[in-house]
Amino acid sequence: MLKSKKNSKKLFSYLAVVGLLIFLHFTRIISPVEGFLGVVLNPVSKIFYSGGSKIRNIYGEQVDKRDYNLVIAELERDNRKLISENAKLKTLEEENDYLKKQIDFRKNNDYKYELAEIISRNDLMNNSSEERSIIINKGLRDGLENGLVLLDSEGIVVGKIIETRDSIARACLVIDKKCKFAAAIQNEDKTSGIAQGELGLTIKMDLIPQTENLEQGNTIVTSGLENYIPRGLVIGHVSELIKENNNLWQKAVIEPLVDFDSMVIVSIIMPK
Repeated sequence: MLKSKKNSKKLFSYLAVVGLLIFLHFTRIISPVEGFLGVVLNPVSKIFYSGGSKIRNIYGEQVDKRDYNLVIAELERDNRKLISENAKLKTLEEENDYLKKQIDFRKNNDYKYELAEIISRNDLMNNSSEERSIIINKGLRDGLENGLVLLDSEGIVVGKIIETRDSIARACLVIDKKCKFAAAIQNEDKTSGIAQGELGLTIKMDLIPQTENLEQGNTIVTSGLENYIPRGLVIGHVSELIKENNNLWQKAVIEPLVDFDSMVIVSIIMPK
């Protein structure tokens, strides 16, 4: 009971003080004191206000920066996804176009063909090598055997099968030093010889008598003197003629007409 009375007295005292201050404020009796306190406390309040504003600004910038980073990361993911999808579509488009050309070429010829996909290239792993060969996804099970000729979508000679296994085969390209074809030059003399790859870049025909009339631009074709390889398949055209020192022979440098880097599918002429 005594404690309750003390608390009541304290509350009454507080209310009395508050009431007195309010009365003095409205009667402007304590205006000089209020002005003094305002002058003293104003710089302090400005400091606290300024500090609070800076903290709010820093926090807001951090939040904005975090949101921007999230947006940028999401956009980068979407961009990578679009690039991947676009690459797949472009690859399919190129393969479809290449396959269409192969089908069109086959319709205009009486040869029996087997289509094969290139699954590996040796020159991708060893640029310094003169060997230029490819691995295709057809083999003995599909009727392939060594010596069969490969063509691109335009019917140009690509190379020749040199190794055959059950489900795959390896073919040398016409620019491979080990790749040889019985060939003929479509000139007045119908010059014949052996076309052989040179340096993994071009093709050559050596030991051509200088009495043979050759010109740059002459077309080189298969001569038909090899098993399974028909006559008249285009190998390339003469880009340069080199006279030998003994004045008896000349050499024809042949430029291939195949874009080896873009090939994805080849046709193999099968035995009838």
